[in-house]
Amino acid sequence: MKIFAIDSRGTVRLTICVGAWAAKIARNAAGRRCNLFEADLWARTTEARRNMLCPVLACLPFGVGLIMHRAEPLSEDEADRLRTEDGFPDWDYMPPDDEGHPFEYKASDWGRLPDGRLVALDYSTAALSKPATDLEEAPDRKPKPEVVPITCGTGTWPMVRPRPWKLTPDRPGEAVLIDPVAVASETALDLKAIGWPGISLMDEGFRMAVVNAPPGTVANLVERWFEKNQDAVCTHLEARLRSYDVDGLSKTATTAMAEALMAYRECRYLSVVRVLLPEFECFARALVADKTKKKSQSEVIKDLKNLLEETPLMVDDRLESFSLFHFIDDHLFSNCFTEADAQKFGSIPNRHAETHGFASYGNRQGATMLICAMDYLLRMMDRLRKLGAFSFAPT
Repeated sequence: MKIFAIDSRGTVRLTICVGAWAAKIARNAAGRRCNLFEADLWARTTEARRNMLCPVLACLPFGVGLIMHRAEPLSEDEADRLRTEDGFPDWDYMPPDDEGHPFEYKASDWGRLPDGRLVALDYSTAALSKPATDLEEAPDRKPKPEVVPITCGTGTWPMVRPRPWKLTPDRPGEAVLIDPVAVASETALDLKAIGWPGISLMDEGFRMAVVNAPPGTVANLVERWFEKNQDAVCTHLEARLRSYDVDGLSKTATTAMAEALMAYRECRYLSVVRVLLPEFECFARALVADKTKKKSQSEVIKDLKNLLEETPLMVDDRLESFSLFHFIDDHLFSNCFTEADAQKFGSIPNRHAETHGFASYGNRQGATMLICAMDYLLRMMDRLRKLGAFSFAPT
């Protein structure tokens, strides 16, 4: 499976898959009703029936989104075979109060989890068959609102319009759509291009300033922002660090991060680099379940990357991951044997280049990238622990 995929075939929900997780985003009231129904059914049904359903991990307020485990959809051939052999699970309908089968036996509605178990991916049939009872979901019971045409703006994420965006309407009575997530996604791409992190630290006004900045001025604009907001950045990351439950992850991970933030606040950027760079490999080795087996650095880092790919991204970090996962995957641990190799990474830190003296990243940009990357790793591990998907090995 691809790490990232979007399925837009549904008329009431859009499905976004990242790593081992899938998010069903409601397109309309019917989609919200389906999300709420699936979350409720998963919570209240019997264990035997729950084994037939793709597990629900979280439901966002009002059913706007549903987080589930990701499964590999069935092929049409396998679905045909299962129908012929009566191989699909039996819901065992129990009248008179049962809603009946909540799913259909279509290939696109079924899949297999990583352990091979066959589960229903869409089990909201009953929700679609019920008449709307809420006033919001029964348009025939309320006056239709005036339709205001949207002629310009950002578009809605992930269907973002190409830049430059037109932000003034062509004529009276038309509207401009500015989607904050669309703005943030474009800002994240601009930051990635210049080797700066921090999208989750920036307010919406500054994000808009970045995407509207003239070509060639973004790097200076971002560096000035970090210079002006250095104390606020440290305070924000220190608050995050206190909220993470990563005891048992590493003997030094949180201590090293705290010391690095103290040095960053005092503009001692080389100290930040020297404190955090060795910590990334220690961090990865702390995640090895069987510490009796010796693993090479490349194996340890590969395991860390795989673990990150399987960690669900929430609203607060999905955009930050655009640049930080790329940094960890393509830059931090890449091989670097000469100064020429180091030059290819530009201003983005590389562990080997710093260790062997081919380059130094003891500046605001290098230090900022490292503290944001360490915060990202700690956040992902905290997420796995809270989801019960990972237990830290004792150190």
